[in-house]
Amino acid sequence: MSTLYEYSSYESFKRNELIAKQDAPTEELLILASGQVGVYRRNEQGNNLLVAKVTTGGWFGEASFIPGFNRVVSLKALEDTIIVKLPISHFIELCQIDPTLMRNTFSALARRGASIGHFALNNMTTNIPLKIARTILSHIEILGNQEPGKQTIKIKMTRTELAMVVGITRQALNKYIVPFVEEGIIAVGYGSITINSLESLKKKIETLSMVSI
Repeated sequence: MSTLYEYSSYESFKRNELIAKQDAPTEELLILASGQVGVYRRNEQGNNLLVAKVTTGGWFGEASFIPGFNRVVSLKALEDTIIVKLPISHFIELCQIDPTLMRNTFSALARRGASIGHFALNNMTTNIPLKIARTILSHIEILGNQEPGKQTIKIKMTRTELAMVVGITRQALNKYIVPFVEEGIIAVGYGSITINSLESLKKKIETLSMVSI
């Protein structure tokens, strides 16, 4: 892994500074060494919506594995941040000589691809409770902070941010989120949401999906 460090470079970003822009060319993998980054997606109305917050250890740039494919999101530093940049060409070379690195990379890409697919599917439904449940699950999947077998997971997401992604006001969100809390699926704190049972959240999505068919 020492070779990875030889090819890598570091760049610092101040709070609110743009790290990467949606639709811009990408030829690097970005790894968050410290700080916090907001992931934004521009909708059809031209508004940039915060879809996820990423903390230390998170990574970006899977689009760089596809030649000619541009970034699908924008990245902005939510606090002073340090990013490790690794040229994709060098990373692919290392994968070719290290089967374990290649296997782990493809596994991570598969999980990220599936979660992005879930996020895209979420935008196709008008079932608000289903969108809420899928948004929370996608947030966990995209950030990759789901430990095997762990059912209780805490994510950094405010009600306002959740409402923005779902496409409703914060006030409207409150009535939809109450059943999730009453059923013990989630608990909402200041600036965070705790999933009390990941399995219950997935079952809730299955139930709501059948209702929306």
